Amino acid sequence: MSTPSQSENLFILTETNIAALVGQLKTLGIDRAHFTNGAYTAPQEVVVPTTLAGFQFIGDQDDTDTPFIIAVNSDKSMKAIMEEKIANGTATEAEAKAVEDQETRARKVAEPLALQNPNRKIVVVFYNEGTPNALYDGLCEAGFGMASLYKWGYGTDPRAGVIEGAENFKKTYGFPFPGDVRPLCDDLTRRGGQAGTVIVKNLRETKGPHGKPYITEKNECLIPLLHEGLLNYGKRGQGAPTPQMQGPHR
Repeated sequence: MSTPSQSENLFILTETNIAALVGQLKTLGIDRAHFTNGAYTAPQEVVVPTTLAGFQFIGDQDDTDTPFIIAVNSDKSMKAIMEEKIANGTATEAEAKAVEDQETRARKVAEPLALQNPNRKIVVVFYNEGTPNALYDGLCEAGFGMASLYKWGYGTDPRAGVIEGAENFKKTYGFPFPGDVRPLCDDLTRRGGQAGTVIVKNLRETKGPHGKPYITEKNECLIPLLHEGLLNYGKRGQGAPTPQMQGPHR
């Protein structure tokens, strides 16, 4: 099942059966993609800049129109995660009740990403498990092209949680969070060295083709933002709107 989107290049697929999902992706003409995944429970001002900066870096490494896929913890997945965190004493009942539904969490990052990348297909998929391992394993076994995976806050050093499913991808990147904060499920994630598997890039220091790093220590985008609706996610005073900037569209 696909949910309508405000952006013509954004597709939200709610099917979690792997065979059916692969069929839907093929219908969209997609047999290869760059991935990230997460719960996206934090406010937009927290999760949007990192999503935009992360995929900008990925796009700068691959000048094709390969689609971007965001895999999101489903409602079922989040219910189990929050129950475990409550049992561990790392979350409260109030925090669990405050978690938004899966589509709201997905659109929070996918809509801005679609605006930033109007010529690229942006796809949201969901997984019911605590990690995306089964999703990534299934897609890989089905012959889907797993171009790359990136995660913020995972796989960045031996103390950080591992990037689940990294073995399925041609390249896997770990980006240290601005402020080196830990993500929501850090306390539930297994540890283990991923040296040689994960390429660690600090996007607060790594410069892109635009001549600047991708994000600031204060979580502000330093990339050229291509839509007026995204300007709040950039560094204040970083410059006039780019010539490519577009207004609202559907």
